[in-house]
Amino acid sequence: MESRRTFTDIDFSFIRHPITGDIPVVAGVDAIKQAIRNLIYTQHYEKLFHPEIGCHTTGLLFENIMPSTQIMIKKSVETVINNYEPRANLINVIVQVAPDDNGYNVRIEYSVRNQPDPVIIDLFLERLR
Repeated sequence: MESRRTFTDIDFSFIRHPITGDIPVVAGVDAIKQAIRNLIYTQHYEKLFHPEIGCHTTGLLFENIMPSTQIMIKKSVETVINNYEPRANLINVIVQVAPDDNGYNVRIEYSVRNQPDPVIIDLFLERLR
């Protein structure tokens, strides 16, 4: 009989639990969603002692909006998830240009190991100054 693992992580909202006073915990699919978002928003050299962990999307947001930039964002997201999130089996990454909003809509579809249903994350990547 295969045991089901529950993935847990701390909640990045850092809102104290009203009864215990501790930082709440996110579990399961929500923990993996939070980890993937964190990987995509992290730039190279931001993590101490692990400069290789990160995604190049922030630098690409300052490039001209072209099909090649769209492809590079897609490859960067695919690479960071495949290399640094072993709990997720990546199914598809779709990057769409939003020229009026000066950004990109990114849809990430993946499945969690030992769970049959696919999970979808929708992100909007934009330049921040």
